[in-house]
Amino acid sequence: MAGTTPHESTYTLNYSSGASLFVTPDERYFTTTVFVGDETVTFHEGVGVDMVARVPYSKDEATEIRYEWLSSIQYEKPYVRLELTSGKSIRYYANDRPDELLAEVGEHIERRSRDTAEETAATGKMAERVQREFN
Repeated sequence: MAGTTPHESTYTLNYSSGASLFVTPDERYFTTTVFVGDETVTFHEGVGVDMVARVPYSKDEATEIRYEWLSSIQYEKPYVRLELTSGKSIRYYANDRPDELLAEVGEHIERRSRDTAEETAATGKMAERVQREFN
C-alpha cells in the first residue's frame, strides 16, 4: 500500500480492546495506517492480531478522502473524527491523540478552503468584468 500511494507523511493509529487495565494484555490489537498527501488523506485499516487465538489478520481496506470533502479533523477519545462537508463524519479508533496527524491534515483542509475561496472570488470578478463588457 505504501509503495503505490503518493503521500508526504505516514502515521499509525493503534487501538486495542478487551481486557482490564494493568492486569492482562488486551485481547485484540488493531492498526490503521494514515497516508497524508497533497490532495488526499488515505486510511488503510484492518491489520491486527488476536492475542487469544494468536492469529494475525488483515482486512486490507483503504479509504481515500480528498481535502475538499473535509471540513475538520479532531480527536475525541478513542476516535480520530473526520467531519465531511456533506455533514457526515468518519471515525477511526486511536488509543492516543495523534497531534502531528491532526495538525498536518488540518493545515491541508485550511489551505484547500482558502484556495477554493480565492478561486471563487477570482471567478466572480471575471464574470463581473465580462458582464460589464457586454452591457
